[in-house]
Amino acid sequence: MYGFIRFFSLWIGAGISGSLFSQYFSQNYRDAYSSNVSVGASATLCGFLVAVTAVKPLAMVNFRLPGIPAHPAFVPVLTLAMLSLLFLEYDLIPGVDHAGHLGGMAFGLVFGVLAMRRGKLKGLKGLKGFR
Repeated sequence: MYGFIRFFSLWIGAGISGSLFSQYFSQNYRDAYSSNVSVGASATLCGFLVAVTAVKPLAMVNFRLPGIPAHPAFVPVLTLAMLSLLFLEYDLIPGVDHAGHLGGMAFGLVFGVLAMRRGKLKGLKGLKGFR
């Protein structure tokens, strides 16, 4: 869908954006006694998820789980963003860097929208789960 160069740019950009959001938030909003080290690929995964969803937000996604019907792709992304904001504000899951998730999502949204506007995408035909 994106090709190697665009995918690599998205992956690195979302990771850097997530790290910057994490660093900014930890310096400006956390108390002096809490320290979260941001390690992992969750920000990049969030960025990729949002970038793919930005291409076709109304594509129906089926998780193939009993009792969960297919729904538009933006629903799980919006849910993830709202939960990350909630968990970030109230520190409900300590040790998880939700600011990094939000930073990756922000980069993924910008990347997906810009890639669509430039007409550089091939579509979602090859992605499983999208109809």
